[in-house]
Amino acid sequence: MNTPMTYRGYCAKVEYDDECGVLRGEVLDINDLIVFHGDCVSDLKAAFRDAVDDYLEHCEEIGRPPEKPYSGKFSVRVAPDLHRRAARFAALHNMSINRLMAEAIETIIGGSDGNGAKSTKLLRDLPAGNIPRRKTKPFN
Repeated sequence: MNTPMTYRGYCAKVEYDDECGVLRGEVLDINDLIVFHGDCVSDLKAAFRDAVDDYLEHCEEIGRPPEKPYSGKFSVRVAPDLHRRAARFAALHNMSINRLMAEAIETIIGGSDGNGAKSTKLLRDLPAGNIPRRKTKPFN
């Protein structure tokens, strides 16, 4: 399993560079480039923390807010009929569409690791008759 490194809200992927014989890491989900490396896991972890701390310090020095990995906001395009049904379902259950979508995503993705293990079990355990199946047209 590929477990990302996390520090101060930032997440990094790690790969082994066979040519150089080092572990290389890169912070994910932001436009700024933050990279680091280490000869062993403990060196890599220290380099990751140092790289994030240096990035945050640099942003403060130049007066620019650091990029945040996620704002908690995103747009989703759905068919008008699905939008209507979601709004109706949310209203009937005394919740906002935002809460409905957050709960639906949490149900499928599962815990905080986001690896989808919960969704695989959830979908496997559902009786086939309970999974809505209908033909849909892709939309642009």
